[in-house]
Amino acid sequence: RLETVAFDKTGTLTSSKPDFVGVMMPKDIAMSKTQFLDISKSALLKSPHASARAFCEKYNATTVYSVENVENIGGRGLVCTVGGKKAAFGNRRLMSEIGVRVDSLEKSAIYVAVDGKLCGALIFEARIKENAHSHVAALRGNGVRRIAIMSGDNAGTVRAAARDTGISEFYAELKPDEKLDVLNNIYKEAKKLNPTGTVA
Repeated sequence: RLETVAFDKTGTLTSSKPDFVGVMMPKDIAMSKTQFLDISKSALLKSPHASARAFCEKYNATTVYSVENVENIGGRGLVCTVGGKKAAFGNRRLMSEIGVRVDSLEKSAIYVAVDGKLCGALIFEARIKENAHSHVAALRGNGVRRIAIMSGDNAGTVRAAARDTGISEFYAELKPDEKLDVLNNIYKEAKKLNPTGTVA
C-alpha cells in the first residue's frame, strides 16, 4: 500500500559525510586564506553538523583561536566569539538573519561572517549513494507514485541531488520543524487521494 515516500538527503540519498573541497572568498577581504581556515576550524570544532565535522577532520589548523559564547542554532549554524570577534558560521538563512547578503551556490556551503561582514564560504560536495537512482526507480516500479526530498541544504545542492536520483519534487533550506510541516502536508495530500495508502 506504500504510495508516497519523502526522503531526507544527507546520509540517506547521499553519503553521510560530505567532502570538504575548498573555499570561496571575496576579493576585498583583508584576511588570508590560512587565517580564514584557522578561524573556521577553531569555531566549527564546537558544531555537531556533518559538514563542520568533515571540515575539521580534513583541515589541520596552524593557529587555534579562543572560542567563547557558542550558540548552535538548529537548521542554520552557529554563532560565537572567535578571537574576540563576533562570528557566524552557517547557511544562507543564518546569514540573512544577521544582515549579511550571500549568493546561492550550486554546492553545499558553510558561509562565514566576522563582525557582520562576509569573509567567505567553505565548500562541500556530497556524493550520491551508489544505486540510489536505481532504488528510486524500483520504488516507482513497485507502485510508489510520489517521491520527494526534504533537506536543510541549499536549493542548488538539493536540486542536483534530485536530478541525480530521478526525483522531481524537492524542498530545500528547511529547518527540522519545517521538514515535519512539509511531511504533514504531503501526508494529508496523499490521504485525500487514497485514504488506505501509506506514506513513508
